[in-house]
Amino acid sequence: MTRRSSYEDKAIAGAVEQQMKRWAVGLEVQSRLGPEQALARLPAEVHPYVAFTRETGAGGTDIALRVAERLGFPSLGRELLDAMAERYSLWRDSLESVDERTFSWVRDVFVPWIDHRVVTQNEYVCHLGQILLIAARSGSAVFVGRAAHMFLPRARGVAVRVVAPSERRLERVMEVHGFDSRAAEVYLARRDEGRQELIRRYFRAEAEDPLLYDVVINSERFDRDEAADFIVALFRRRFG
Repeated sequence: MTRRSSYEDKAIAGAVEQQMKRWAVGLEVQSRLGPEQALARLPAEVHPYVAFTRETGAGGTDIALRVAERLGFPSLGRELLDAMAERYSLWRDSLESVDERTFSWVRDVFVPWIDHRVVTQNEYVCHLGQILLIAARSGSAVFVGRAAHMFLPRARGVAVRVVAPSERRLERVMEVHGFDSRAAEVYLARRDEGRQELIRRYFRAEAEDPLLYDVVINSERFDRDEAADFIVALFRRRFG
């Protein structure tokens, strides 16, 4: 991977900061404060959370649901898309499409002219950030996917990535969806790339980078209940 210059790093950091300021203002974090003060208050207003990212077929969703049950928190994955559709009067199927595909500037620029129901990736990411902040300020939660750990203050959460060997993931996809091996390979590649795209494009990072997470779990080496117990213990040690 090509190393970025300090100038590029500053530009990226500035862009993310400006985006966070827009979210803070849009959410009216503190209606009587300016954007700088509102942004500074965000960490204090976000409840402790657990954020999962997972390779397709690695069983990360199952572990996340176990963690949510043990902690007594809601698990929010596709529910975030439901909330976005309702709050911003968006077409739910369009959000699903954006959530699962890689970026195409042609699609984002031209297709909305033809079909007003289409949501661009930029709109999706902005609304996603708003919904995540609303949810995190409302109470503690277990976020499943949607790069929640990249949007929310890291000091307030436990970021977890669940991985597994490719052959195990293929077996799981074939079992769950009834695919043959070739179809399962194509499905895995498409879903993995779509999940990585958001972090790569908007945060200039790679989803596989272990430094983005507090813990990376190989689900082949952990029973799912053991993995859930480990994450719950880590969360309680950090946040009580």
